[in-house]
Order: sequence, then structure tokens, then C-alpha cells
Amino acid sequence: MDVVLHERVEFGGEDFDAAIWEEGFEERITELLPDRAEEYMAILEEWTAMPPTG
Repeated sequence: MDVVLHERVEFGGEDFDAAIWEEGFEERITELLPDRAEEYMAILEEWTAMPPTG
């Protein structure tokens, strides 16, 4: 997840908007990857605290 977002921001010129990622993210990630949901939520929290930049 970190690598993909880094590439999108660094090389694709995409801006990171935490609100877009947060909307429904926890429910969806819990549904798809229940064993790893906490790990993915921690990554999103890191991004929200220190947004990736290009």
C-alpha cells in the first residue's frame, strides 16, 4: 500500500486526500482482509498524520 501510494504521488502527480481514503475504508478492508485490517488501518493513520508528498 505504501509503495503504490508513493508511486502515485511521486510519479503520477496525484495528491493525497485522507478524507477520500478514510470514507468506508475500514469497513471495506475488514470485509476483504479481516486478518490484516488493523495493519492497513495503522498505515492509513500514518498517512493521515504525515501525508505522503511528491
